[in-house]
Amino acid sequence: MIVDWFNGSTSDAKKDSVYFEAYRNQEKFMSGSVTLQHPPNWGKLSTSLLIGIIVGSVVIVASIATIIIIAIVGYKKV
Repeated sequence: MIVDWFNGSTSDAKKDSVYFEAYRNQEKFMSGSVTLQHPPNWGKLSTSLLIGIIVGSVVIVASIATIIIIAIVGYKKV
């Protein structure tokens, strides 16, 4: 039932707010604006996440370097 109210409604997201219009029987039933707030830690990386990104990057670079070295050594033996 609630889904039907918002069928055909419009919303406009600007500057973290949404304006909505809900219709019932082709007539505007409800309208309003909702302001969306960011979570308190939005946009900040935690220390453990930052360490994970750094360690993961080092592992990927080391893996690529190891594969290249093995390929070069294998190519020279042939």
